Amino acid sequence: MDNNMKLWELVCITDPAHTKHVDQHGGFTAIDAQHQIQNATEQFGVFGISWGTKETTINVIDELIIYQSVLWFSYEDEKGEFPIESSIHFMKGARVDGDAVKKVATDALTKGLSRLGFNADVFLGKFDGNKYVQTSKSVKKSEIKNGEVWFGKHKGEKWGDVPDDYLEWLLMSSSGNLSDRSRAAQAELDNRKEDDSSYKVKRFLEESYPDNTEQHIPPHTDADLF
Repeated sequence: MDNNMKLWELVCITDPAHTKHVDQHGGFTAIDAQHQIQNATEQFGVFGISWGTKETTINVIDELIIYQSVLWFSYEDEKGEFPIESSIHFMKGARVDGDAVKKVATDALTKGLSRLGFNADVFLGKFDGNKYVQTSKSVKKSEIKNGEVWFGKHKGEKWGDVPDDYLEWLLMSSSGNLSDRSRAAQAELDNRKEDDSSYKVKRFLEESYPDNTEQHIPPHTDADLF
């Protein structure tokens, strides 16, 4: 993977479950901002400590709110920052939009993160076609196959070199709330099931003799995530 594109490739694919289609302004795909913030936190660290916004100004011209700020972040021992901006009309007919400031700040942050590659497929217009939306999850799976782990005790290693028990622990520790980490672990396990006949044998035995399958919790702790 080109080092200049490392972060981009890790965050550019969007799970359709975290988007919605908006019919306004000719129609567009909106990204779940909170999920995007979660992804940025996974890459950079805690918001306000390892990344965030600063030097924010909000100006009002006629009925237009103009938001300007600086997005700053730390990534692999390097620090970066760049300006972000957005604007929005705060009047809805004769009524003031009470959420206008929140909307304009969220829009600026979302577009700012997209410059680093976050949810780039949406901004590249790929979600305009149903075929891409239907296959985006499998695309992510294929990228994991040759990609690198971006967190935890195996950071920098190829996913294919990570032990099975660590992948299984990532899934169990998610408690049903699938993050990008647990999705990546599931994708790698799925790849191994397809590539390794031993997985097929193991699955056959588990399905044929479920009562003899011992529940196993790999000996990992939360510290292994960082």
